[in-house]
Amino acid sequence: MKDIVIKTNEIFKASIKNLGMKYMAKLWGRSKRHIYAWAADPDHCEYNYSDPLKKIHIMLLSLKKEGVNDVIEGALSLIVKDLGYQIIPEQVVLKEKAGSFFSEYFKLIYKIGNISGYIDTYNKKDDFLDKDKKRVEVLIQDLKMQLLKLETALKNSEN
Repeated sequence: MKDIVIKTNEIFKASIKNLGMKYMAKLWGRSKRHIYAWAADPDHCEYNYSDPLKKIHIMLLSLKKEGVNDVIEGALSLIVKDLGYQIIPEQVVLKEKAGSFFSEYFKLIYKIGNISGYIDTYNKKDDFLDKDKKRVEVLIQDLKMQLLKLETALKNSEN
């Protein structure tokens, strides 16, 4: 399964573009300069502010080291629930026998979430289909392959 992974600065950059700097500064209680610093690419920027998303990530990793998985799942569920997503712990997916119906089903759900998240991120852009068409085509092909795997697993489970 491929993850759609972006850096935290890209989240801030997209948020500034789509929600506006005035909104972001008010939401975070920081100056515009501070918000722009969070949105700057750390690989190409002299200053590297530690943004709140990085800190949340570090905190959740620390909780994982302590074995506090219920708090991690609760925190992630809190973030994604109103967005129409749900958290399925990796160990639940991995528990299923590779190639089994339920294993392929979980993978399909994951891939639907990937394409949905990608499209939702860019749904306000007028040039979305022109600029990002290739990426969406790759995600759709990936989804089609996963549907075929699910169908094969279903047929095999009937035998």
